[in-house]
Amino acid sequence: TRENMALLGQKVGPIEPKKQAPAKRVQKKPTVTPITVKSSIVPSTADMQRSLDSGTKGRPKKLAGGAIAITTKVDFKDGTSGVRKELEDLPDDVLESITKDELKYFTTAKEGQDNEELGSMIARAIGLDAPQVVRVSERVTMQQFSEGTVAAALTEAGRSPFTKTDDGLMMGLVDQIIGNVDRNEGNWLVRDGKIVPIDFSGAWNPVPVFDQPVTM
Repeated sequence: TRENMALLGQKVGPIEPKKQAPAKRVQKKPTVTPITVKSSIVPSTADMQRSLDSGTKGRPKKLAGGAIAITTKVDFKDGTSGVRKELEDLPDDVLESITKDELKYFTTAKEGQDNEELGSMIARAIGLDAPQVVRVSERVTMQQFSEGTVAAALTEAGRSPFTKTDDGLMMGLVDQIIGNVDRNEGNWLVRDGKIVPIDFSGAWNPVPVFDQPVTM
């Protein structure tokens, strides 16, 4: 080595420090945060089913509203209440009077109740306080009775702030996703300062939903 040669009296040039090889740049892999998915992602309807199984008491009370549905309030023996909703198919004379293009905007009673069930599940899956819905028959569903003030009973100034809350924005987003064209002021409630969406039978419809004030 140069050091040994210098000790022996041999002429050597200046001792240069050893050059170190440049450190290799190790590219860090991006950190991925795993998402934990619950084993049961479908919201339960056990509470509504339990009430239904307890049996009814007293006489059903007809509810106002519902242009294409017969809705009645039902009291159960477990102390809770529900809303029985029955949809009817369009009469033959009405079906004959509409064009084929118009017909695609109408749903059968079965399709409407399918929408009711699935729409409620999706809304509750993302955290909205929609009622649990249980299918009774092809055209009939039973859902939890939702206490609260219907939005139609409020003034525009009274209900407008609620549409800008997280719940209000989320309800509008859900309606966009599922194509719900019937989110009028009669189809959502206000309870304890939060929005309660009801009635999803108008979902999965090809009509644009942008003209709904709440959805906008």
